[in-house]
Amino acid sequence: KNFLNVIDQESDRLLSLIEDLLKISRIERGKLKLKLEMCKPKVLLDACLRVSKVSSTKHNVITELPEDLPEMLVDADKIKEVLINLISNAIKYSPKGGEVRVKMSVVEGNLQVDISDQGIGISEENLPKLFNAFYRVDSTLTYQVSGTGLGLAIVKNICEAHGGHVAVKSTPNVGSVFTVVLPVKKGHSRTIEVGGTDESAFV
Repeated sequence: KNFLNVIDQESDRLLSLIEDLLKISRIERGKLKLKLEMCKPKVLLDACLRVSKVSSTKHNVITELPEDLPEMLVDADKIKEVLINLISNAIKYSPKGGEVRVKMSVVEGNLQVDISDQGIGISEENLPKLFNAFYRVDSTLTYQVSGTGLGLAIVKNICEAHGGHVAVKSTPNVGSVFTVVLPVKKGHSRTIEVGGTDESAFV
């Protein structure tokens, strides 16, 4: 039974790596497809919080959302991927538990999502490289956390394809705050291709 559990876990890890490699490959080849539709941010977040990767008995996930968040034109699945990635990272890199806060607000016509944790944090010299593909912070603590080193690169490209961006502030042994900013756009449902980090669906 133990051997089968190891095989199952390693198979999931390998599948995750393959999926991330395919996503990065499509982005680099300019084949990132966005299926844009009008969505409510709260509905997307609620769906993310039902995913097993963002559940933890050691963490208290707290949401702060105003009731008047507007509908906006996004690729729902890809924005959910962004949220799941950042919330699950907040949990993974907070091994002692604590609070993970997800705050949504509208600032100057943009949806701003702040995801904060009380985890191990990131040193200042590592922050500029954090969103590079395959980059992982080199420390004894991060070695204990599984990952492909591609998740944040995918998050960055999805945000930029939507005409937005992602940023991070962090203090070692205190925690991190990842901030996603996306323009609140209206429009009709459509599918488009975006050519990597230099192009946006909303230009």
